Formats: sequence, C-alpha cells, structure tokens
Amino acid sequence: MEKMIILLILLSLVFVLYQNEFAQERTEMMGFSFEAIVLPVKAHLITEPSEYYTSRRDEENVLKLFQEVNRIWDQGGVSFRVEGVEAAQVSERAIPAAINGNSTELQERNGKGMIHVFFTQSLNGINGIALNEIDSILVADDTTVNDFRATAHELGHLLGLGHVPQEERLMARGKNGEFLAVQEILLARKNSLHFKSQR
Repeated sequence: MEKMIILLILLSLVFVLYQNEFAQERTEMMGFSFEAIVLPVKAHLITEPSEYYTSRRDEENVLKLFQEVNRIWDQGGVSFRVEGVEAAQVSERAIPAAINGNSTELQERNGKGMIHVFFTQSLNGINGIALNEIDSILVADDTTVNDFRATAHELGHLLGLGHVPQEERLMARGKNGEFLAVQEILLARKNSLHFKSQR
C-alpha cells in the first residue's frame, strides 16, 4: 500500500510538471538551465511579378513575430536575432519550385552562417516548410496556426527536430502547442552549433 501511495505521488508530480503553463519554469523545476545561444537570422519578404506570393508583411511585423518566436524558444535558451529584413524579388516560379524541393532561386540570396527566413503570402495551403539544405525556412502570411508558432516550428525542423503527436508540443503538426521536451532542446542546441561555427 505504501508503494502505491509513493507511486501515486510521483505520478501526480510528473503530471503537474507536464501541465505547468510555463515551459521555462518546467525546465528549471526539472533541474535544467541552459546557457543562451543566439542564432543570426535574415528575414526576406518575397515579392514577385504575379503578386500571388508577394508577402504583405513589413519589418515591424517581422520583429514582433520574432519576439514571440523567442518567447517560445526561451525554454531552451535559444534566441534568434534578426540581423536584417529585406525584400526578395524572385520569379513567380520560385515559391512553387521551393515547395516541390527545388530551392535554387532562394539559395542565391543566402549568406553563410545564418538562418534565412522567407515570408511569402501563400504556400498553397502549407503553413511553413524547412529547407534544411539551404539553412532556410518558408512561412506563409496566412497560417492555420499562430504565425509565430509556425515560424518557431519550422525553425525546430531546421535545428533537427521531427514531428511529434502530442498537441501541446511545438513540433506537433498543425497545432498551437509551444512546449519543447528536454530531449528536443538538447538536440536543437547541439544542431545550432552548425550556424555558430560558420560565422
């Protein structure tokens, strides 16, 4: 009976930790603290002749979005520093090509040692796409989840994280969860060295 009570107490503690609203507090309560890692980001606002993919965002919108992205990633001690927001004039074929795995035209705009985030009005029904081969992500202006959450999610893919089924997690597909498991944090931090080492 005593073992059963101890087991129930432990399960209750795990449940409380798991349900805690603040992910940063969760990691601190589990005994984890992380040294800050700052990753440089360049934001590109897509413009193209047909205007179907031309982003409606501006610099102020992008900077506010990244405040929320950094709030989410703060639980792992990772932040993304926007080092520039610029228009990216591309052909009207560039975004459909990138959706289908050919990111050659976008790659021409990339500098080494930083993450490139391309904002586009539409991704033909997709919220975002990680283009790991060119250290970039694409994020639609109109998303089915919070746009900052979609951005944080795609950055997770860029840092090596895969999809998970739990709705409260950042890496759940098509949900508004924001929680990162400790294993995900450790993997993302390890993979973030790729960007730090190129500078």
